Amino acid sequence: MDKRSTTDKVVQALEALKRAGKPVTLSGVAKRAGIERKTIYNHPELLLKVKQAAESRNVANPAPEPKSSRGKSVGEDRIARYRNDIRRLEDEKAKLLYQNKLLMEDILAMQTRLSELEEAVRLRAEPVARMSLSKRLRKNK
Repeated sequence: MDKRSTTDKVVQALEALKRAGKPVTLSGVAKRAGIERKTIYNHPELLLKVKQAAESRNVANPAPEPKSSRGKSVGEDRIARYRNDIRRLEDEKAKLLYQNKLLMEDILAMQTRLSELEEAVRLRAEPVARMSLSKRLRKNK
């Protein structure tokens, strides 16, 4: 099969699919043209034609969204669920930030208390250290 006849078959298949209002897919074009899909993949210009036709078909005639049991489209249901998830996560984030703030305040208070206790221990230990130094000096005399 020569390149020209393959190109003609693909173009005819694309036109037939468009006229029939069917989706333009690589498999559908190959089947309608009576060629293998790999033939389209092996000819970049054919692959480009099929992709362009598929994109223009999908933009011009998008597939209708399936409806959910509540009459909304599935996409609308997803958006509503995502919005609810976002609200829930934002509330959870606010609670966690508040807890974090409280914990940081507790840490700061504990660090301050620890510094005070260390200072108190140091002050009590100084006289003892001085005393033991003076006792050692007396013994050496």
